[in-house]
Parts: sequence; C-alpha cells; structure tokens
Amino acid sequence: MPPIIRKLTALARRLPPGHPKQQFIENDLGRYRSGYHGEQSLDYQLSFLPKKTFHILHSLRLADSDNRFFQMDTILLTPFYILIIEAKNISGTVYFDEQFHQLIRTNDGQEVAFKDPLLQVEHQKNQFEHWLQAHKMPPLPIETIVVFTNSSTVIKTAPGNPKRYENVIHSMDLLAQVERFTHENKEEKLSEKELRKLSRTLIRKNTPDDPNVLARYSVAEADLLKGVHCPECGKLAMKRAHGIWVCPSCEASSKSAHVEALRDYALLIRPEITNQQLRDFLRLSSRTMATNILASMNLEHSGGTRGRRYWLFFDE
Repeated sequence: MPPIIRKLTALARRLPPGHPKQQFIENDLGRYRSGYHGEQSLDYQLSFLPKKTFHILHSLRLADSDNRFFQMDTILLTPFYILIIEAKNISGTVYFDEQFHQLIRTNDGQEVAFKDPLLQVEHQKNQFEHWLQAHKMPPLPIETIVVFTNSSTVIKTAPGNPKRYENVIHSMDLLAQVERFTHENKEEKLSEKELRKLSRTLIRKNTPDDPNVLARYSVAEADLLKGVHCPECGKLAMKRAHGIWVCPSCEASSKSAHVEALRDYALLIRPEITNQQLRDFLRLSSRTMATNILASMNLEHSGGTRGRRYWLFFDE
C-alpha cells in the first residue's frame, strides 16, 4: 500500500469532528484508495502473463532531469516493448469529451469532470521516453492503454475518432490487448539479462510519494486527537490498567492496542519518540506504564536513560 494512503488514513482518524480540512482529506483519501484498489484488481489478469517475459512494476514514480516527478500506475517490461497501463476505478457512466479534453463521470444523476486519462498516459509516455534517454537505456517502443477496472462502468464517446479510443478497455480485455501489442512488436530489443537490468534500475530509481501530510494539508500537530483507538468500536480513548487497555465505551480489552496508535504517530509526526512524548500521545499519566510499553516492543533506541529516543519502525 502506498505510504500516502497509510498516512491519510491515520490523519483522517486523528482529526477532530468538524475540522476544516476533514472533508478535503477524506476526499483525497477516497481517490487514492480507489486508484490503489483499481491497480490491485489488475493483478489477477496480469498473473496469467509469463514472468520470464513480462516484468510488472506498480506505482513507479521517477524524477526527470529537472527533478519533477511523474508516476505510472503499472508498467509491463518485455524484451520487445514497454506497456504503460493507466488504471481507472470509476463507477457509473464515463464520457470522453473530445472538445474540452476531459472525462465526465455521471453517477446517480451527478456529473464530475476528470482529466482525460488518454492525455495523462501519453504525457507519461513522453516523460518516460526522455527518462530512458537520459539514463542511456536501450530505446524500446512504448505502448499505452487506459483500463477501467470496474466491470460495470459504461464507456461512451462521440463518434468520429475510433482509433483514439481503441486502447480504452475494461480489465477483462487486458490480456487480449497485451497479445495484440506483442503481435505488433515482434522485434526483440532486449536480452533477458538486459531486461532484468532495466527492471532493477527502475526499482532502484523509484521514489514513492511519502509526504509530510501535516505540512501538505496545513494541519497543526496540536490539532491531532491523542489516545488509543479501541480495535473493536474504533472510539477514543482506551484506558490503561494492569498492562491491559480497556475501552470505556464498549468494554473491549486489548494488550497491544497501543501499537496502532504509535504507528499513527510515526506516520504523522516523526519516526522516533521519547518516553514523555509517548505518555502525551497515548494519554498516560505514569512514566512506568510508558517504560513498560517501550520495553515490551523491543524497539531500537539511541541516547542515555534521560532523553532516550526510540525508533518506531513497523513492518507494513
């Protein structure tokens, strides 16, 4: 899961009700989640491709020569060509507006305009071509395709330019389109060794979007709700007693509910914490309770007893 989704999820549950940025953040979170689930839904189709011939990379984010970033949802690397897949997880009816270069989604009588995904993926292609040239990679034909991952999406456009839309498909047609691209690009450009080298280089140069979301959305650290969420009812804040967290709302108990709270702290504030900062964020009154929690987590730390900082590294 991309870091931006984990961070926005933590931020959304730590905002007080009615916060001025709440709706904006939740809208962005919904958009990122929708895109992520759309990319995930392609995995089933892509799993049928032979791994020796097709190298599949997701959410590849690269910097150009001016340090401007561009991101591609999914790319297929083959010895013959590269395919950039722009995935769209949009429900309802979508209409490609050729005149104003936008995608109009109609759902439950409501219209919403999006950027034209065909222009998006063509721009990605141009940026990627320049990136490959700048990094002295062998020239490869680059194909592009827009895939709607929701099988119930109705796709419409004005008549008159069918060629432009032949690479707009539903995910169920993806393998057939890959077969067509493979048939059209028969000349081998890369050996198996060169293909592996290109894959490794792209993975090494990948820079995931991992922002400071408090700064991006102008949310003050002081605005964040503190405490431990109940894993059963989701409410704040659980109470600590005798080594166990107890929810005053639903009376559920947990020995490790603090782990999720500290994950929120690492995602939103900083990846290290002191005993005092832990007490403040978990709403603990006892230094001994905080010390016991830190000891139980077996965290790496630096510094002496006073002012010791603990590193909050979690497996995601």
